[in-house]
Amino acid sequence: MQLWECVERLRRKASESYSKSEIKDVLNRNNRQRSHWIKMSVGTTYVIEMTSLEYKSCLQLENYHDEVIAQNNQNGSQKNSRIEFVATSDGPYRITATSANQTASGAYRITIHEFPARNETTPSR
Repeated sequence: MQLWECVERLRRKASESYSKSEIKDVLNRNNRQRSHWIKMSVGTTYVIEMTSLEYKSCLQLENYHDEVIAQNNQNGSQKNSRIEFVATSDGPYRITATSANQTASGAYRITIHEFPARNETTPSR
């Protein structure tokens, strides 16, 4: 088998092991932060990334009880924000998107990578 055939087979296998969704929206003078609800499943790992070409982004994740369970403020030179989270319960979670200083306006994209929990068993000997 040729090298690039192996690479393509591995790429397809890897892409089947997770799902990806995107949210595109805009911050403006009237909406300095935007909330987006997503359903999460217990044990599933979520990688949530916010990107903007116009400002430093900030993400916050809250559970159904409005408790902040993860956040990422970009204080450095990068404009992107990222949260990695393993859901502890099934249900709705709120992603809040804003700029680092909560005064910026412009478009952003949130990408959510979902890696389902594995049911691994110990091999018998």
